[in-house]
Amino acid sequence: LARQSDLLDAALLESSVLTARENLYVLAAPLFPYHIEILTPKILQKILMLALSHYDFVILDTGRTLDPSTIKALDLADRIYLVLQLALPAIQNVKRIETVFEGLGYGQTKLHVVVNRYEKNGTIALDELERVTQSKVARTVPASYESVMASINQGVPLPILSPHDPVTHVLQAWANDLTPVTLKHKKGWFAALTDSF
Repeated sequence: LARQSDLLDAALLESSVLTARENLYVLAAPLFPYHIEILTPKILQKILMLALSHYDFVILDTGRTLDPSTIKALDLADRIYLVLQLALPAIQNVKRIETVFEGLGYGQTKLHVVVNRYEKNGTIALDELERVTQSKVARTVPASYESVMASINQGVPLPILSPHDPVTHVLQAWANDLTPVTLKHKKGWFAALTDSF
């Protein structure tokens, strides 16, 4: 897609995405990391602007590398979710990245801290994390290792495989919070998405 950016239009984008479900499309990363070098910030912005005009939601998984294209994606993002586990190295990384984001001019309203694999009686409390990072925790995702790994390994969405799992409930609530409009029978986009499985 990046190599054909001069020809970029809705048809080219549609032919480049994988249809995971009727209402879920994925633009996959290349198999080899060095193939991503052609993706300049300018080309990425062009792709994202087209995707934003074509789809209801665009979600990016940027990974941990802060290269110029990633920074361009973060510049364009409405929200940035910093996902971590309650462990000292992860907390130090969040503090570092928050300093970088502050230098990039990202306000506190754009940044959201999410604690993954959260256990209430863990050795580090949420209020301690908030004190150290100077950021409020936006959301916690409970530890549910077996169900989540079964979903990943079987390739079956967690709401289908384990509809009553605590992680399913958290993801549903999160999706409802993100949805600016009501879709399909007053359900959020996550529920509408899972209806098609």
